[in-house]
Amino acid sequence: MKSFVRALTSLLLCLLASCKLDYSMVRVAPPGVPVAHVVSAINHMGEPGAIISKVNGKGVRGPNGMGYEIQVPAGRNTLFLAYFNGMRYSLSEQVMDFEEGGYYVLAPTPDFDNSRVRYTITRVTPEQFQISMCRAQRQVHQAMKSINPQKTPACDALSAQSRQG
Repeated sequence: MKSFVRALTSLLLCLLASCKLDYSMVRVAPPGVPVAHVVSAINHMGEPGAIISKVNGKGVRGPNGMGYEIQVPAGRNTLFLAYFNGMRYSLSEQVMDFEEGGYYVLAPTPDFDNSRVRYTITRVTPEQFQISMCRAQRQVHQAMKSINPQKTPACDALSAQSRQG
């Protein structure tokens, strides 16, 4: 069953990313406005992250899945989130405060008994942010390896450094 869920998740991620992963950031703040950095990471059970589809009612263009940096305006924002784990789909709207220049990791935790998803947002250091982003990208990359093999040199280098140090 777990392999079925992973295959279905990789197919969904492939469709969302048009089978081409581009690990760039997406800015949803107007030009000149201070931003905070948000990434949707895998949760503590190693499952996929949430998709940030809207910020303050405005649709997020480009990559918005896990492992991508989303730059949101500093201050209070309303995020429209979607979560799919291969078996269940959940939509949620979350209001969160973001400090200028802050780095945040968004992690969904499914509560299957109550048919909902709880989202946790944590302010982290830039290094923790990068590690979370690379971990999520690595999971997506592993899931899609047979569909669209690509190298992730920046994350591979970070992974090698963490093993050495």
